[in-house]
Amino acid sequence: MTNTPPTPYPSTRIASIHKLACVIAMMFTLAVLPGCKKDTQEVVDLDRVLQVLDRVLAQDPDASESNQDQVNDSSNTLDFEDPTKRQAFLDLLAKELNAEKIITEHIGVMLSVNGEIIGFKDKNKNNVKDSTDIELFKIMIDEDGQRIIATQTIVGQTYRRSHSYSSFYTGYWMGSMLSRQRGYYSAPGRERPNYSAMSMSSTGYKADAANRVKSASRSARSSGGSRSFFGGK
Repeated sequence: MTNTPPTPYPSTRIASIHKLACVIAMMFTLAVLPGCKKDTQEVVDLDRVLQVLDRVLAQDPDASESNQDQVNDSSNTLDFEDPTKRQAFLDLLAKELNAEKIITEHIGVMLSVNGEIIGFKDKNKNNVKDSTDIELFKIMIDEDGQRIIATQTIVGQTYRRSHSYSSFYTGYWMGSMLSRQRGYYSAPGRERPNYSAMSMSSTGYKADAANRVKSASRSARSSGGSRSFFGGK
């Protein structure tokens, strides 16, 4: 009795199995990659941010000593809400920050209702903060202490750097920030931040912040979590 060799799979069946395997692999890739992709936050050099702000404020055509009393007057009700001037300022500040290459990605800036300047990762480079754009830093005015404070929060730790007012902080931009801040915190139930109690970070804070980012990234990978430790997906 002779042994009959097994009938080989038809080539069409082999092709079908191969195609099915490819489809399964593709579906797995599509399911896994979006969850694993992390939009991590970069450490910002807050001192450089403040230096860029200084340069931009120095270009304010409305800055003059005659405006000083208006800016310093806490009862001032002058209109500092010129949309054209505000947008020109924000566009220029964003342009200068990106020229300085503060981070590897594009930065956008906006002026919040409480007078803070907010810097964010501007994915579509339109200088408008979308819901998915990660906040990078904030710039606020400590009016009583006469200083500008820049802050960034990295993995739950807030870092701050500051410097005193420059002589040219007397124009439209300063007035606009202070006008918004005074108006916002004058409303009932809104407590003005205690700027004087805010501790400033040392000049070497960036190394500590970078270590926090690395540690959080390692923890996220080892846990196998699909969500970014900064809340992105």
